[in-house]
Amino acid sequence: AVSKTKLKLKKAGTVTITIKAAGTSNYQPAVKTVRITIKPTQPVASVKKNLSGGTAYLKVTSKSVPEGYEVQYTDAAKFTSASTVTAELEGGKTAEVRFSGLKLKTTYRFRVRGWVTIDGKKVYSSWSTVYKIRIKK
Repeated sequence: AVSKTKLKLKKAGTVTITIKAAGTSNYQPAVKTVRITIKPTQPVASVKKNLSGGTAYLKVTSKSVPEGYEVQYTDAAKFTSASTVTAELEGGKTAEVRFSGLKLKTTYRFRVRGWVTIDGKKVYSSWSTVYKIRIKK
């Protein structure tokens, strides 16, 4: 007989699933263990543009509760030469990151990903959509 079990995971982490198959006259009994790593959900940023003096501001939230966020920004079309800023959380799902010293009359691109530590290693969510900010003043 085959039994179906659904798993509902509430947060990022790892889960170990053990599958057992009973032996029959034609097959040996078997046990298989599978370990799955669940990544944090993709974060979303709200952008406040053009704060005074070449400053941009990001407010980052996520449905899951990551330990922190990693924000990349660049003034190039692609992220090959991007700078990275890490924002660690102190409880909650929201982080606020301010970028100052940005060049005037330049368009910057920002993207964000959340991370959690699992077994001593950082596990990252996928990158968010790219947010463009034109620094005007």
